[in-house]
Amino acid sequence: MQLAQTLETLTPFWKKEIEQALTLPPLPLDYQPKIVEIFDDLGLLAGSVLGEPYQCYRTETDLTNFIAWYLDGQLAFFYLGDEIVIDRLTLIAKASSLLNVIKGE
Repeated sequence: MQLAQTLETLTPFWKKEIEQALTLPPLPLDYQPKIVEIFDDLGLLAGSVLGEPYQCYRTETDLTNFIAWYLDGQLAFFYLGDEIVIDRLTLIAKASSLLNVIKGE
């Protein structure tokens, strides 16, 4: 199934969130979120607030079509099936890779 068709299966809420996130720039290189929230089709899946992690229970039969990462209330990463739809973490990932090269890792 093509991505456009797959996106059509999402609720209006998620379509709007994706549409808004597509207009936002990548997060800055030095961004350090205070709150991380991870959602799937069933709702809140896991997260971290001020460094304290938490997670919600899912059974092995709970299937999800998407995962959405929010950093401080902003949609930063969203994948649907095996397609990345939103990735505002690109600069952070590049900075991390560069630091590893500098450190010789």
